[in-house]
Amino acid sequence: MKFLKWMFIIIAVIALLGGGGLAYYDAGDWTPMFRADKGVLTGAPVTDITTVDEMTVYDVELSNDKGRHVMCRVSIPAGAGKRHTWPAVVLLAGTSTGRKAVDRMPPQKNMMVIALDYPEVLKLDFSNEAATFKTLWEVRESAMHMVANVLLAGDFVAKQQMVNPERVALAGIGPGALICAAAAAADNQNQFSHVALFQVGAGIGGLIEANARRLKLPVPAVTAGHIGEWLFKPLEPARYVGHLGSRPLTILNGKNDSWMPAAAAQKLFDRAREPKKLIWLKGERDSADDRSLLDDLASRVLIQLPVAAKTSALGMATEMMGR
Repeated sequence: MKFLKWMFIIIAVIALLGGGGLAYYDAGDWTPMFRADKGVLTGAPVTDITTVDEMTVYDVELSNDKGRHVMCRVSIPAGAGKRHTWPAVVLLAGTSTGRKAVDRMPPQKNMMVIALDYPEVLKLDFSNEAATFKTLWEVRESAMHMVANVLLAGDFVAKQQMVNPERVALAGIGPGALICAAAAAADNQNQFSHVALFQVGAGIGGLIEANARRLKLPVPAVTAGHIGEWLFKPLEPARYVGHLGSRPLTILNGKNDSWMPAAAAQKLFDRAREPKKLIWLKGERDSADDRSLLDDLASRVLIQLPVAAKTSALGMATEMMGR
């Protein structure tokens, strides 16, 4: 009976969308909406400045002209300034890590790192069918707004004189990777020169189906997958990885990752265009908030970002590696 009930809900939603609307929802371009939602950066007050281990760390609250705010944490080399321009990474980790990712990853002494908080901690309620649908819808809406927040963080980084605008990476982990894939495609100003996606794969519906039992969803796994596929279609990474232009893409996943099937990661990689790289990580990753994922980010991706040509005392151009 529950299966029939959920199939009725799906049919009803499709009927409400209508033929033309359904076709747009299925194949439409969502990137203009993400860019419009970003708005204009209007404020970035800094608080809680500390200097530890040659790094300056501070919090910044980004605001746009639409009245939205996002909290971020930034780390920069303590000596950043006059004679160096540094690469940077905009980082979106898991929901329970957020801006604390700056504290949990190895110090990056030759680059700027800015990690974003999610706008709110959503209560995940899968106790019954109605609560499950409501939860999935709220997660969808929050994730859609986070795409705009990532783009807003890119605007903030672009205003930092210490940063080399040609070396700004975008990195997402777990749910952050889904959001960053969409943000990278919506980045029509090419503010992000490199894109790295961790614990991600093609097919959000398949991901939900594979984890339905773990999440204790009150509907059959196949049904949950179909519902999730339609709800999260605007965030499907397979829609976006083929639209990054010439920007390098790195996808990282574990062959034995219990959350993200290896086949899904491989399928997403196959959909992407060159230049691209697929890195298989050893062991199992428990969640998008696993500290080891941040270690892998630092050691497998960020270290490859060269610092922009710095002028030496002799006026000669030199290059340094990222960490």
